[in-house]
Amino acid sequence: FFQAEDGIRDYKVTGVQTCALPISNGQDAIEIASNEHLDLVLMDISMPVMDGIEATRTINAMVQAPPVIALTAHVGKDVVDDYLKEGFKSYLSKPVDQVALLYELNLWLQPDESAEETRVESDLEVSNSNTLGSLVAQIGEAKFCKVRELFLEETQKRIGSLLAAWVRRDLDALRLEAHTLSSSVGSFGCDELAWRFKKIEAAVKEKDVAEIVRYMKDIERVSTETLKVVSEYQPNLQGE
Repeated sequence: FFQAEDGIRDYKVTGVQTCALPISNGQDAIEIASNEHLDLVLMDISMPVMDGIEATRTINAMVQAPPVIALTAHVGKDVVDDYLKEGFKSYLSKPVDQVALLYELNLWLQPDESAEETRVESDLEVSNSNTLGSLVAQIGEAKFCKVRELFLEETQKRIGSLLAAWVRRDLDALRLEAHTLSSSVGSFGCDELAWRFKKIEAAVKEKDVAEIVRYMKDIERVSTETLKVVSEYQPNLQGE
């Protein structure tokens, strides 16, 4: 990974020897990201030549863009939410706390050999066709399509709120959003996704950081894949 600010240090993270490349401005950050394989970028918001926000926009537009974490002295709720909207995956307040830094490194970095092994899988259905079929039978195809549209819109907003709470490390908000989502997606046949949200809620209640990280790592990807399956579901009413 590289850190777009002054200073350099290597860290031992979950069995991975990291190597930090110091960059002094946003333009250099873009050049390095364009020519090197990076697993993570720590991006200072205030830099000469090009600021961190503009540099992050450019990096996020790249193919296989690495996750970018903001480094900033401004960490109010509204500011952090703005960073999330700009494409940052998380943030670290300055001066950087070493424990918080190691927390983020453990979240985003992992050995290539174990990448698949660390992905959480379950035997539950991504989209339960029986649940969706029963819903169609109850309310009719036309109304189902309208309800599904509202469900997809609301769920995407809720997931955005969940991710924002995670970026802020607001565990109370994270638990509330996970609880609400587990119920709503479960009622729409998203059994596997509902199970993941329940795991997150339970981990927050137990203050089990490792377990929270384990399920939050993939939640955005799994949510996107699941909602895509629901959006493509074709109602099949017999006898109509």
